Amino acid sequence: MSVLKTIQQLIHSKRIGCEELVRFVLNGIQSKNPSVNAFIEPFEGSAIAIAKLQDDVLSRGDDSPVFSGIPIGIKDNMCMEGELVTCASKMLQGYRSPYTATAVSKLMAKGFVPIGRTNMDEFAMGSSNEHSVYGAVSNPWALDAVSGGSSGGSAAVVSSGMVPASLGSDTGGSIRQPASFCGVVGLKPTYGRVSRYGLVAFASSLDQIGPFAQYVEDVAILLEAMSGFDGHDSTSENRPVESFSNQLNLESLKGQRIGVPNQLMTEMISSDVRSAISNTLNQMEAQGAHVEFFDFPIVDESLATYYIIAPAEASSNLSRFDGVRYGYRNQTAQSLKDIFKRLGRMGLEMKLSDAFFLARMC
Repeated sequence: MSVLKTIQQLIHSKRIGCEELVRFVLNGIQSKNPSVNAFIEPFEGSAIAIAKLQDDVLSRGDDSPVFSGIPIGIKDNMCMEGELVTCASKMLQGYRSPYTATAVSKLMAKGFVPIGRTNMDEFAMGSSNEHSVYGAVSNPWALDAVSGGSSGGSAAVVSSGMVPASLGSDTGGSIRQPASFCGVVGLKPTYGRVSRYGLVAFASSLDQIGPFAQYVEDVAILLEAMSGFDGHDSTSENRPVESFSNQLNLESLKGQRIGVPNQLMTEMISSDVRSAISNTLNQMEAQGAHVEFFDFPIVDESLATYYIIAPAEASSNLSRFDGVRYGYRNQTAQSLKDIFKRLGRMGLEMKLSDAFFLARMC
C-alpha cells in the first residue's frame, strides 16, 4: 500500500490541485500541531509558490515530476535555501540557509514540496525530543508520552496525519527509535547511500538522512528518490540507484532470511519488547520467511564504541558554534575567554566545561 502513489494519482488525474493540497495540509498543521508541537515552522510562502508552479506545468500538459505537489516535512537540521534552520537551538536562531541539502533537492526534483521544519532534540542529541528550545514533542498516540528522538518531530508529523512523509536524521537510532514510538515506518539508510551535504553534522561517521512514512512502500519510494552519488559529499556511494520499491514483495516473505542476534533477546530487553519481537517473528514465519538466531558477541562493545566516536566527532563538528566564528554571541562578554565561558553557561546540549574552552584557545 502506498499513500504517496494514491496522492500522485489524484493529482495527475486533476481531481486535486497541488496548491489545493498544500493549503489543505497547512490548515491541518495549524489545527493539529498545537497539541503535538511537532512542526516548528511551516514554509507557507515557499510551499504555496512551488505548488502554484507545479499546477501551471500540469495545466499545460507538460512533463511534470512524478510526485508533484506532495508535501513533506524536513527536520530542522537540514538546509533549505531561504528558510530558517536552527537545529532546535538558541545558538542558530535567525540563521537562514543559503543553499538546499542534496537529499531535499533530490526530493524536490521528484515534485515533493517541503512544507516546514520539524522539531527535534537540540543539535540531534537526545532520544525523547524533550530537549528543544521550542519545547518537547508529544506522542500523537498519547500526548503525555514522548515521541522519541532526536527526530521525534519528523515521526510525529507523519503519525498524526499532518503530512504523508518526512525526513529525519539518524546517528545512533534517531530515526528508528521515534518511528517505533510513534507507530510509523522509519529507515536509516546504509552509510553513504544518501548524501549528507546540507545536514548539520553531529557525528559525521554515523549520521544519515532517512525517511518516515506510514507504509514500507512509501519509505522505499523516498529512499530511491534521495539516493545517489553527490560530488559535495566525499562519503556518498558512486553506484547505480536501485529501484527499491519495485523489489518489494508485498504478498509474501518467502525466501527471505531474518537474522536475530541472541544477545538482543535476553533479559536485558524488557519482557514486553521481547514479546512484541517474538510475535512479529512468528508473523514473518507465517509469511514464508526463515528466522535464524545467531550469536553476535561484539554487540556488548557497540554502545561503548558509539560513545567514543559520537562525542569526539560532535565536539569537533560543534566547535564552530563558539560565538566568534559562527552562531549566537553573548553581547555582554568582555573578552574571548568570557565569550566562551558565557556560551558554556548558556548551554549547548552538551554542557561543555570551561576547561574544554580554554583548551581550544591554546
